[in-house]
Amino acid sequence: MTATVDADSPETEQDRDTDTRTDTRTDTDTDTAEPSETGTDDRGRNADDRDQNTDDGDQADPVDPVDPVESPSDSASSGKPAASSHGADETMLIPMLLRPTVREEQGHGQPAVPKSDRWIVLALTAVAIALSATAYGYYVHEHITMAIKDSYSHLEIGRRVISGTTPGIAQLGGVWLPLPHVLQALLAWNWFMYHTGLSGSLISMAAYVIASQAVYRVIRVFDPERAWPAITAAMVFMTNPNVLYMQSTSMDELPFFACTLVAVLYLLRWATTGRPTSLMASGMASFAAMLCRYEAWFLGVLYVITVMVIARKNGHTWRDVRGLGLVASVFGLVIAAAGWLLYNWAIFGNPLNFLDGSESAAKQMAGRTDAEIGHWRVALHGYGTAVIADVGLAVLIAAALGLLLLLGRERLSARSLPLLCLVTLLPFHLYSIESGQFPFGVPDINNDLDNLRFGLPPIVPAALLVGYLFSQLPGKHGKVRLPGWIPATVAAAASVALAAMGAVTTVHHQAAIAAEATNDLGYLSYQAQVADELEHHTSGLILMNAYGNEKALFPVLDRVIYEGSKTTHENIWFQSLADPAANRIQVIVMRFTGPTADDVFRRLHGSPELKDYRLVLQNGQYLVYVRR
Repeated sequence: MTATVDADSPETEQDRDTDTRTDTRTDTDTDTAEPSETGTDDRGRNADDRDQNTDDGDQADPVDPVDPVESPSDSASSGKPAASSHGADETMLIPMLLRPTVREEQGHGQPAVPKSDRWIVLALTAVAIALSATAYGYYVHEHITMAIKDSYSHLEIGRRVISGTTPGIAQLGGVWLPLPHVLQALLAWNWFMYHTGLSGSLISMAAYVIASQAVYRVIRVFDPERAWPAITAAMVFMTNPNVLYMQSTSMDELPFFACTLVAVLYLLRWATTGRPTSLMASGMASFAAMLCRYEAWFLGVLYVITVMVIARKNGHTWRDVRGLGLVASVFGLVIAAAGWLLYNWAIFGNPLNFLDGSESAAKQMAGRTDAEIGHWRVALHGYGTAVIADVGLAVLIAAALGLLLLLGRERLSARSLPLLCLVTLLPFHLYSIESGQFPFGVPDINNDLDNLRFGLPPIVPAALLVGYLFSQLPGKHGKVRLPGWIPATVAAAASVALAAMGAVTTVHHQAAIAAEATNDLGYLSYQAQVADELEHHTSGLILMNAYGNEKALFPVLDRVIYEGSKTTHENIWFQSLADPAANRIQVIVMRFTGPTADDVFRRLHGSPELKDYRLVLQNGQYLVYVRR
């Protein structure tokens, strides 16, 4: 039975009075109001302001769910939390997430954006696509789109899922997170796409375009009236030399950036409008990010805490806060984490296989005594060097100014919290390096370039903070009124200058990560020789370890029996190691150094099982045998 509420009840009258006070605020009140708890500034607070500042000849868009700006609610701009219907009995029957806010009930929850903004988004997309394609073409010409050692692993996993000796979901492995590989598998069935690396590069390139748009849209929430601060932020991200290189590869950084930025965008929209759909979209994007890189697991926890803090700041009851936190944790954290744990348990018999399995980072780093492990000062110096090389000193300085301005003006407002979540990526990676979670090297510490890409994620908060910095420059609504072309010109020049100064921090006129990849080419030269031998001078099944030999097996992946070659009923890998000839193995590849010997060498070198095979290739790391 549905309960009813008397139209003259005190609660209804109070709500009506609140709405009337909100709608009748004068321009003077707007100019003198203190910043609201959600951090909404004076721009774009009522329909009159929006009409006056819409570009000439343009009208405000009607409903458009993909427009980049959602105006803050009236209750937020007045410094008061949105009115709730705690006394209305019928609302208890409606799931809290599906209950519209007062603003949505009144039809004021839609964004008001000039039509010209759509053309800006289209132009920005076109520029991103052009930059993406140009960078990819350049790095193909330099032969380094697949030079990073791990890029072969990503491509091979995507191919194994749908092809090879034992295709299936188990071929996703238990260390790398699965989403980038699932996406690559959609293209890796085509041999040309796989062999050229395009099956991975296209995923990264698409993610680059999405991430560029997301940067723009985030800053438009902070400055609905002017587009150029958001364009500046997007250009800082889009023109970064290391971002352009990474989006040309099959690595998983760009999909992580895209999913993370979308999660922050919708979390920010929910903070400023209260739309339940925005909270759900943020959770789904966080879910996707958690299936790209492990940093997103840390961010996922922060998002849940942020949702609860924002809900409380916006006036929700503790009951609602708990409900919102539960929704955010289930959709944005628990499902992804539980799914990956369940997968590892089902395939490897250990839900924590990705943490302590035979191929996990912990096993790889066991026993290492790198200079940065256990030494905070050395780790800070090394990580700082990588961040400066990847992001650029000028961008970091501008971002630091933006962060100070964000903290000073927003005072930890609801809309500032999603951006602050991203800043925590820096201490997270610093701790990971100090605790020895992955190998890391810079010339100043160990005379090497290794995993410099871990210094790249700060480009995401840095671009947003630079955009926020420019969004706070005086404009039409500032006390100092400047013609629109002046700040726009300054911002355009600044974005180009920041990109140029970022390029100065590169190594030997290359993006820092590209320089590392070029070094890897020399390290992989022995593997390249083996790969050529296997591709052009052998046939039949090949027995070899995949781990540590990724480039060597890359062109002959479909013929390889490796440590993951298993079915539900038998372990083909163990059977082939025990008796290669009986299992129709035609080629045996073993690595005796570089830096350690692999399983095939330890099991078969000098054994009677090799009597049916002859040595056809030996170099500084490998022995290749072919059946007689």
